[in-house]
Amino acid sequence: MKKGFTLIELFIVIIIIAILIAVTIYLTPASTIMAHTKARQVAQNFRAIRAAVVSYIQIEKHKPVSIEELVEKKYLSFSPDGFSINFESADENGKYIVQIIYSKSNVDFEEVLKILPDVRERTEREEKQLVYTFSIQKFW
Repeated sequence: MKKGFTLIELFIVIIIIAILIAVTIYLTPASTIMAHTKARQVAQNFRAIRAAVVSYIQIEKHKPVSIEELVEKKYLSFSPDGFSINFESADENGKYIVQIIYSKSNVDFEEVLKILPDVRERTEREEKQLVYTFSIQKFW
């Protein structure tokens, strides 16, 4: 007597798995999926802008004026909507404090904070914003 599964048994298992996946997708609201996707996109934009700013400062030897300048000089492929950058003056050690600010309210801030814990929420002129702050050492 042979041990193992028949083709029919495997087919039944595959059908049951497909039904479970379909039910899970059906029960998950589209708005939840879209909110999570949007939060991931915003977190990814924070990371991309940070990498572009660091590269720009290391190569160009000065800070960029805006995100558009990063795009113009090909450090970013496009300017993500709702983002801006802010630099505090370099301190006595030549360290810049950089803030990347997301000012649109079309994203679940809590979801972004779960993905990128370094981001902080703040209110400016009664408008909620997400702010990603980091420092970079000026070496020239």
